[in-house]
Amino acid sequence: MSIAENFILALNEAFSKGNISIEQFKNYLKKVYNPLVNPTIKNKSDIETMALNLIEDLDNEPKPEPVKKPAPKPKPTSVQFFGDNSIAEINIYTGQDERTNVFTFDQTYSDYIPSIVAELENVGSRMKNIKYTMYMKVIFSRYEPKEEKNQYTTTKLPKLSDEDISSFQHKVIGNKVRDYIKYLGEDRFKYSSKIEDFMKNGSGFRFVCITKFNINVARYNPVGTGSYIPTPSWISLKKATINIKNKDEQCFKWALLCSVFLEELKGTIKNESKYHFDRVSIWKQFENRFNFNGLNYPVINEDIEKFEEFNDSLCVVVLTYDEQGKIIPDYISNR
Repeated sequence: MSIAENFILALNEAFSKGNISIEQFKNYLKKVYNPLVNPTIKNKSDIETMALNLIEDLDNEPKPEPVKKPAPKPKPTSVQFFGDNSIAEINIYTGQDERTNVFTFDQTYSDYIPSIVAELENVGSRMKNIKYTMYMKVIFSRYEPKEEKNQYTTTKLPKLSDEDISSFQHKVIGNKVRDYIKYLGEDRFKYSSKIEDFMKNGSGFRFVCITKFNINVARYNPVGTGSYIPTPSWISLKKATINIKNKDEQCFKWALLCSVFLEELKGTIKNESKYHFDRVSIWKQFENRFNFNGLNYPVINEDIEKFEEFNDSLCVVVLTYDEQGKIIPDYISNR
């Protein structure tokens, strides 16, 4: 590619980035293609000199301020309850889109914390104890080159990506506002890290805006996750569960090992009826197959998340039951 062609490409890129105006762009093109307009251009070296001068001019010229367009009017916040009001979905719309790219993640997230807390408090007043997971609908964009036929210019077209960014699940007992604020503050850094990872991992995308906060809420009925608790008869009579009779508070560990290695263990024994699968001693042989370091017992959801980080081959799902005997999820892996 000749110097003149490279110069035209550089001009087009400078224009597409807003570094030069349309009039400047046209004038520079006339200088390159019509020597009568600029008699000093007689050969390739003159064109190269002009290109270098242009680059120097662009570096010294003040960059234009981005035009801030008003955000479109957002949809009203919606809250829907399901079933016996034990499940709810909250949608908070920001009104931001790709046309209003004057926001930062921290700015938008901080601005909406009061609204999120207010809606969680409202839903929590009906359920008393809740567990929730929040998702953000985030728009990213990047520019992709597109060659045009019969021209030397390269245009850059914006490509948008609409991504769901999820947080970790949290439990709040007693509808305490300070807990909502605490978790939202902690999640801010987790969200920011996820967004940065998405942009850094070769995607070429940059953050544009948050369009929606989606919060899934469920009534939470705390049950012990420490030492042995007898299984309710309506479950034990189904003969479909194993309840480890541990005397420590590591119920999570023994239940998980039983779930993962039960079939492997059955393949090594001849008579299952003589085996007591509910004894801790049976499962100690598998204790070193996973990394349980750093867990606090009895575990909470944050400990399960930590366990998954240490053992990336596993995705954990924990089920519990409500007052009506319905099986409901207590923890679902984000993977």
